[in-house]
Amino acid sequence: MKSRGSAVFILVAALLLVGCYGVKDSKNQKRTDNTEAAETAASPELQWTEEEINAVFLSENQAEEVIASVPASDGAYELVGVVMFRDRESDNLRLAFMDKDGCCQFCGLEAPPCSPPELRYLGDGEISFRFYDENDQPQDCFICFSRDGGQVHFKSETPINEDGA
Repeated sequence: MKSRGSAVFILVAALLLVGCYGVKDSKNQKRTDNTEAAETAASPELQWTEEEINAVFLSENQAEEVIASVPASDGAYELVGVVMFRDRESDNLRLAFMDKDGCCQFCGLEAPPCSPPELRYLGDGEISFRFYDENDQPQDCFICFSRDGGQVHFKSETPINEDGA
């Protein structure tokens, strides 16, 4: 029997690949005062705050609430931050890798986030966070975002516990 960590890794990898998709919003789309304020306050040279990321994300996307967000401190792949939110229909965890225009590349996980989710930006497009596995046990996950021209890539990894469980 394979270890639970391996099973979770395979599950997460398969679900992430199925749940990932990209969205590019039109630049002509109306923006709210929150979006304009966030764009004015933030420039590519300055790190965005969680509040700015949340305001832009909520004004440009149909999510009802943000679970967690984190600035992309190094600006890798033109990212300003990553937002974690719940899918309205399934209540599962979703991630949005956001640029300064509020355009997001989305990735989904068929699992609920831990509370707190411990979302962290690790640099070079990589994040870590915690979710609950199929046995309602906290599990660490790492997702690496990259872009090659018009192609967006996601790579996920869940570490195997040292005890092999």
